[in-house]
Amino acid sequence: MYRGIEHLTLTAKNADKISAWYCDVLGFKEAYRSGGAIFLKHEGTCLIEVLEGDGGLNVMLQGNQGGAIFAIGVDDIDAAVVDLRAKGVELIDKPMADRYCKIQFFLDGEGNLLHLIQRKKPV
Repeated sequence: MYRGIEHLTLTAKNADKISAWYCDVLGFKEAYRSGGAIFLKHEGTCLIEVLEGDGGLNVMLQGNQGGAIFAIGVDDIDAAVVDLRAKGVELIDKPMADRYCKIQFFLDGEGNLLHLIQRKKPV
């Protein structure tokens, strides 16, 4: 019945600009636009819905931009970190690891906190 996360919503200062950042830096593709929202998709993952400014959801998020934090799965976190650095992405601290995964926090083009995650075993 329940199949997991279908999409995440990210509020943005500039939806077109941050959507382009996700496409250019992280390889997402624009899936479609609807009602002022831009939906981004990466092969095998859920959608990201990008809403600009006070697009309704901000009422629930108390007007805060970047009202979401989410992780992007990778097969090789070390290679992904090298790629992000080459693209000028701001990394937060050093990669962290535990017995389940390795993670690296970073900021998107509007300063929203994200992280890469490389799991040792699929969940």
